[in-house]
Amino acid sequence: ANTLLVIAQEARDADADAKFRALDRLAHGAFRGVLQTVHTLQTGEVAGKSSNENYAVRQVFTQLVEHEQIDPYQVMVTVADADSSFDTVFLEQLEAEFCRTPDGRHTLYDSPINTYRNLKSCHLLVQAFEIDRSHYCTFVEPYQQVKPCQSNYSLTLGFAHEINFWDADNTSEDMHTTLKALAHTNFAANAVVPVWSLILNDSVTTLTDRWIQAKRHMWGIEEVAWILSLYPNLRFRVWARMLGFCGMQMLTKSTIPWWFIWLFPQARALLYLLQPSTLRLIFAILAATQMFANAQHLARELLLRHLVLARRADARTVQPLTYARAALLAVTFPLLVPLARFVFSTLATWRMLWHAVFHTQLKYVTAPKQFDAEATNCRDAMQHKLLQCLPRPMSPIANGIVDQNEGRARQHQHETISA
Repeated sequence: ANTLLVIAQEARDADADAKFRALDRLAHGAFRGVLQTVHTLQTGEVAGKSSNENYAVRQVFTQLVEHEQIDPYQVMVTVADADSSFDTVFLEQLEAEFCRTPDGRHTLYDSPINTYRNLKSCHLLVQAFEIDRSHYCTFVEPYQQVKPCQSNYSLTLGFAHEINFWDADNTSEDMHTTLKALAHTNFAANAVVPVWSLILNDSVTTLTDRWIQAKRHMWGIEEVAWILSLYPNLRFRVWARMLGFCGMQMLTKSTIPWWFIWLFPQARALLYLLQPSTLRLIFAILAATQMFANAQHLARELLLRHLVLARRADARTVQPLTYARAALLAVTFPLLVPLARFVFSTLATWRMLWHAVFHTQLKYVTAPKQFDAEATNCRDAMQHKLLQCLPRPMSPIANGIVDQNEGRARQHQHETISA
């Protein structure tokens, strides 16, 4: 095998060694090696994924480049959360995108995220939001000119070294890494490219826990201030495009919903000035637009569940929704999605803007995720993912850096790592 599995752990985790030994036994020599890194939080660092990854990948660089004299641009690093589950063809798809890119050495490779695995256990509003988010990540975001990485992504070890790895005092590490790559490549069109292989992650099930996670996601507003600080160091064109991209991603789209204009009396008064025939035409267009959106949602959902997820080797770990809940979601989806976006995006952003007035850091709260697939032996499923689901080797060495900050709480020990 050409894959080195790296388990990035924290010294504050008293069970780190026991977990690593259990995972090492499960691997049964299927990898090129299994490496444990244990990060101790230093002064000035923020507890969380970024500081942990920063330490782990630096250790990998020391071992492979400095000790084994391997070309760092022939090593592909894939960052994954503790609850990430890869398809058997992931590394093949990753290598294909690497070969398609003119200079794949300085590119981030991002796979669409899908949170259906424990969707059945989620609150109704969380279900609507996660379905909407999974659709967006799969069918919309990959076709945008620039897309931010989310949770799981890949880059060459050489490129990680060029951008000085990860910032240990940062919380929104995926967005921050995207911006560092854009700055380093002068906002290149291929700074981030999609990898056409879904990566499964668990959803946060309760409203309270999902709100806490949403606040951490929206703390990415700090990136706007970071970009402003780069003005003396970047070409104005690159700086302005980065500011526009980040401002749109983290502020404009989140803080001002489309229906905000109807809160102004002048906008409502305009409707009364229109002729009845014009009003009927407007409402007909709106109704047709909503019908198209409903049909589009249904088509995407059927495609995801029956043509994509159903063909995966780990398909049995995806919990199907009950017919009653699926019908309820189908009927209420047009109302639930705007409400969920308002709560978990708009309100969370405003809450973090208020937090930023008084604080410069946000305490990292581990997402409380629980994998509880029915009628599934978790140990057998884990062995299946580690052994049976291993893709054929890439030509570069593929290093999976699996972080245990995300998805660690209340999670079965044997379900901590997916490779």
